[in-house]
Amino acid sequence: IRCGAVRRGRSGSRVVHVLVAGLRCASLPEILPSAFREPTAIHLMGLPALTRLPDEIFADIPHLASVALDDLANLTTLGHRFCASCPRLKRIDICVPSLTSIGSQFLHDCGELTEVSCAECPVSSVGNHFLSGCARLTSVHLRPLSQTQSIWRISHPCDRSQITQV
Repeated sequence: IRCGAVRRGRSGSRVVHVLVAGLRCASLPEILPSAFREPTAIHLMGLPALTRLPDEIFADIPHLASVALDDLANLTTLGHRFCASCPRLKRIDICVPSLTSIGSQFLHDCGELTEVSCAECPVSSVGNHFLSGCARLTSVHLRPLSQTQSIWRISHPCDRSQITQV
């Protein structure tokens, strides 16, 4: 596990990257929201025991700029307010072929967010306020949702022509 690698940026600002991966973490069944305080980038991978990311995970992190989730073989659910209220978040990549449910307020109020990629995820359930408050969002890549679920719960001024389903 590599967690909390800290270095100084050019301006002397603190840059924190968090990578949670590796053989020692293979049996990690849960990650608590309080585990992450000041990262600028988060990459979760290789955690086969993880089935759900809890409510409020990665929410309200002021300097978080990017998030990547991949190789999480059994992850099925992202809880409510996943990465919500992260004012500097610009990009998120979710490559989780087992992900079927996204809670309410997914990426809510991430004003700098420009790109969301969930093209590998067979999501069938999306909560309310999906991507709400993401005024700079220009690119969303999603698999088509089930026939009973509408993707157009998006409540922000994004040009829907920029949202692609693959």
